[in-house]
Amino acid sequence: MESVKWRKKELEDTGRCESLRKGLGVHALTARLLSLRGVQDVDVAEKFLSPSLRDLPHPTVMKGVDKACERIASAILSNERIVIYGDYDVDGVTSTSLLTLFFRSIGVPEERVNFFIPNRVLHGYGLRPACIPLVEELGCDLMITVDCGITSVDEVRLAKERGIETIIIDHHLTPPDLPDAFAILNPHQPGCQYPDKGLAAVGVTFNLVMALRAHLRERGYFNERPEPNLKQFLDIVALGTVADVVPVGGVNRIFVRVGLQQMKRTQWLGLDSLLRTARVNVERLAAGTLGYQLGPRINAAGRLRDAAIGVKLLTTENPSEAYRLSEELDQENRKRREIEKHIHNEARNMLQQSEKMLAEPAIVLSHEGWHPGVIGIVASRLVEEFHRPTVVIAMEKGVGKGSARSIRGFHLHQGFTACQAHLEQFGGHAMAAGLTIHVDEIVPFRRAFTEHARQVLTPDDLCPTLEFDAEFSPSDLSDMLLEEIEELEPYGISNPAPLLVGRKVPVVQQKLVGAEGKHLSLRVGVSAQRSLKAIAFGQHNVYPLPHEITLAYRPQFDYWQGKRSIQLQIKKIYPIEEITESPMF
Repeated sequence: MESVKWRKKELEDTGRCESLRKGLGVHALTARLLSLRGVQDVDVAEKFLSPSLRDLPHPTVMKGVDKACERIASAILSNERIVIYGDYDVDGVTSTSLLTLFFRSIGVPEERVNFFIPNRVLHGYGLRPACIPLVEELGCDLMITVDCGITSVDEVRLAKERGIETIIIDHHLTPPDLPDAFAILNPHQPGCQYPDKGLAAVGVTFNLVMALRAHLRERGYFNERPEPNLKQFLDIVALGTVADVVPVGGVNRIFVRVGLQQMKRTQWLGLDSLLRTARVNVERLAAGTLGYQLGPRINAAGRLRDAAIGVKLLTTENPSEAYRLSEELDQENRKRREIEKHIHNEARNMLQQSEKMLAEPAIVLSHEGWHPGVIGIVASRLVEEFHRPTVVIAMEKGVGKGSARSIRGFHLHQGFTACQAHLEQFGGHAMAAGLTIHVDEIVPFRRAFTEHARQVLTPDDLCPTLEFDAEFSPSDLSDMLLEEIEELEPYGISNPAPLLVGRKVPVVQQKLVGAEGKHLSLRVGVSAQRSLKAIAFGQHNVYPLPHEITLAYRPQFDYWQGKRSIQLQIKKIYPIEEITESPMF
């Protein structure tokens, strides 16, 4: 068995957890789960469990929003030409779509609003100098960047020289020197009083839309035209928020919870078609649906071809076009998976053929011809398997483009900074980053990066840790308890799906399932007459199992032929002798 530390999360204050249980009238496990997620007061818990749009901060507390509203309103009223410049990921695509749809909903002529999204391979990330003339060709008086622009000092200056004013909507960490834009909306910028700093760009964009509608209302804009209900846009906001893997607490929790309900009756033809293409049961919508089924399909176009396809899909008013584009994205996603699988297999083979690389505290792999649009996903897969900071570099014509993912305890941006003598460009944050490198520098960079990891990481850091919320026997699960637990959704960063541990769980049935037999299907005994269905994805290597196991699992409802039953999604399985500590819950 691989070496994995199992660690129970500890409560800071068990007394407050008990008060929460009594005050809410919930199960002790539910109270513990809430407390572990920082929800320790009854009033806070009630808002957490029933998020409402009424609890959103007023958008005008966001620095720059009033100035942005004044400029955009002026552009609308004087028939200026507006170009929305978005990033090529789901956050950028949904932000671009949101603004496009809002302008359409308030009657701005379509010929006055355009959008531009750079090509990942040809242009690279963000607002690029080579893209400014392309924006100018579209006809542009005012450029609004979404999900990019906060570091684009030179590019904003170039746009101004060409007679284009810029408003920046971004959520990335701000540099010391900000662009000289007309207005900047970013919760991280100095002086911004917006209380929630964890918004995705689409969340910042929605705040602008809320403030802009109010500003136009005050100016009498809606005296002669209908005022849009902004709730209709929250399904798009939820999609971008979940796909960008930002924390799902606070404002984001409101956006996602309300947005998921809105998505069940979405009025956007493209989103409805995408749900159908992905074969989503809208009555069972969850954050995971957005992150694992919808988001990858929209991302696929940006990774392999043209992210504008995603914007066209989300904004189309033509049913035939909606169907065609959703099918096109589905095909692109299939291609993405095949390319990703091929590169992942090559990368794993390179590692497994080198004992030296497997012994190092960091992984740096490079290859000619790897597609730069999927190497970030491959890096994530390798981190999951080998638990090492990982950099995957796609080389072409003497230049390497790399994506990196990390583990707890290793800050990627700091690691790249320590090795910057070998890099052409780099950027990112603690857990994800990217770089550009000359191929001649890859070997010295690998040495320097690995040495930095050796200095920073301890042996414990390199041992994967399975953190669980509580020890709780599957035999104690009930429909009522699971209904309580489901109120914690939507899950994501800062609010992970509860992970429980059961000991000495009897295995009643077991078999390998899936096209390649890679998944393990079980029935585990919870009483003499009752057993529960369980599924362990990708865990064929532990088959066959002994009669009793220790398992880390997530309880969930399974729906089949109109019936509901409890199912366990198994994260990890160990023979009972592998974990010897006394019960911890």
